[in-house]
Amino acid sequence: MFDTNSIIWFNGKLVRASEVSLSVFTHAVHYGTAIFEGCRAYNGKIFKCDEHSARLINSGVLIDVPVGYSKEELSKAAYSVLDANGLRDGYVRPFAWRGDENLGIKSYANSVNVAILAWSWPSYFGPEKLSEGLKLSATKYVRPDPRSTQTQAKASGLYFVGSIMQNKCKNEGYDDVLMLDWRGYIAECASCNVFFIKGDEIHTPIADCFLNGITRQTVMDIARGLGYRVIERHIMPQELGSFSEAFTTGTAVEIMPIGEIFDSFNYSKRDVTMRIRDEYLKMVNR
Repeated sequence: MFDTNSIIWFNGKLVRASEVSLSVFTHAVHYGTAIFEGCRAYNGKIFKCDEHSARLINSGVLIDVPVGYSKEELSKAAYSVLDANGLRDGYVRPFAWRGDENLGIKSYANSVNVAILAWSWPSYFGPEKLSEGLKLSATKYVRPDPRSTQTQAKASGLYFVGSIMQNKCKNEGYDDVLMLDWRGYIAECASCNVFFIKGDEIHTPIADCFLNGITRQTVMDIARGLGYRVIERHIMPQELGSFSEAFTTGTAVEIMPIGEIFDSFNYSKRDVTMRIRDEYLKMVNR
């Protein structure tokens, strides 16, 4: 997947990944002052590249990691990395972080570095998961009150809980977790959004304490275009038995059906999920 001889974009220049080193005094390593994006390229085109570039910049504003490049400059750089590595299909990872000038918790004096990587990543889950659906477990961790952090920033420090949970899932035979928020409402999975289907309605949690994903927004537009009623609302765990289908969305996972939640709720139907997924794949491959 990763190649240290690959070409990356680092602070405005194309260089080999092996030429870039990270100091042990890097502020982001100690305090999580880093932001990132995840984009997918299909047939040489990065899907919604400008939207991802704009979100990186906005994340930087929210957690005071000023990127220092325009949306247009970041998007152009992302394509240059694809081209330099001869990739037409793959995953693109722009990110920015505070450097190593100061190791106290304050970071305003630390420089901001920006890099963009790209690699081949055909599928997050194997084809068998598309057939059987994902198996989601419960977790003791909850998405916090948005007054406690910048929930609309794609910030590295907000993903450590997801990493813990994914490790636990793998050890216990699950594919992901379904998280609640601090109020007890369903929120999202470890790093992707979630949708539920009831008749011609598609229900999804309100993105008031987690990232309003670009794929999430795209899927809602697709569903409305197909004639479904999309409802953003607070959803309680007790409602899980009332839905006929469920699926997750994200740049990495794309659209994946859910087969089971909490060892109690099973979803064998895939009709609506696969219809939306087919439309999504048509869109990204145009």
